[in-house]
Amino acid sequence: MTFHDQLRATFRLGSGVFLCSALLFLASYGIRAAGYVRASDVLFFVSLVVVVVAALTLVAGLVGRSVHRWVWFNVIARSRRTFRGRTAAQRVLASHASPVLRFWLHLDRDGKDRDGRI
Repeated sequence: MTFHDQLRATFRLGSGVFLCSALLFLASYGIRAAGYVRASDVLFFVSLVVVVVAALTLVAGLVGRSVHRWVWFNVIARSRRTFRGRTAAQRVLASHASPVLRFWLHLDRDGKDRDGRI
């Protein structure tokens, strides 16, 4: 799966969660119209939480991830400044967070693009 395929999957997930929240809002409205005010309030609160999850999924998964990847390839990986003999990219790739970062940015073990485009 390429990086763009991962972004598309994230967009589909976030859109699906937004759709779920819209359905929960409609159900909350319907339950309130039927006279169940407490149940409507609980369902409304749940739908607000689902909207926040959807917004975080879309903002962090699409915008944040793309910006982070741009910063990696255009700033961090190109930097030749060293601290104690290693560059920032070498330090990050040798850290304990490296597997998560490599998944998040779609990198191989050397810090290069797995798709081979950059």
